[in-house]
Amino acid sequence: MTQVDGLSLTQFQDYFFRSLDIIPLPIVVSQGIISTIEGDNNRQHLYFNQTFVKELGYTIQDIPDISTWFTTVYPDPEYRQEVALMWEKEVHASMLANRQIAEIPALIKCGDGLQRWFTVSAQIKAECQPNWHIVTFQNIHQLKASLEEVLHISNSDPLTHLTNRRGLEYWIEDRELGCDVGVIMLDIDHFKSINDNFGHM
Repeated sequence: MTQVDGLSLTQFQDYFFRSLDIIPLPIVVSQGIISTIEGDNNRQHLYFNQTFVKELGYTIQDIPDISTWFTTVYPDPEYRQEVALMWEKEVHASMLANRQIAEIPALIKCGDGLQRWFTVSAQIKAECQPNWHIVTFQNIHQLKASLEEVLHISNSDPLTHLTNRRGLEYWIEDRELGCDVGVIMLDIDHFKSINDNFGHM
């Protein structure tokens, strides 16, 4: 396609990309076939909006394609593979359900070296350009941290910070069936009086 509604493709791209800079969400526009195979370099990044550069700390020169994206923001190979599998599953499910958006939560290493949680939403096929993919990022790091703190409080003893009965039950439920579990019970003589007198000081 060389022309869109009277505009040349270059003019359309410039107009469209400039309009993305006023949106207060990090946005990436890429071009090519969707692939989650590590090393598959067929998706080139076309544009990072200003909010993306500011919030995630990368320019398009830092991350020119999807392969560089995966190795840069997911430096741990095991987590990188986990994210790739999540994307593959989500994109497949979205296509089967005839949805235009695939979305996953991901822990991303930002340009400042810190890792933050984002909800990453990818438009599988842009209406304006079928081979474009528009990806948005929503920072959910504070929400994720708050939920993890609430979960920790509900599953641990406030005095000792050890796992309580509820936490132990969740832990056992998460184990595979048939695995061995060891439990150590301690009984300290006269501990009740110590706890009553000093436990909440």
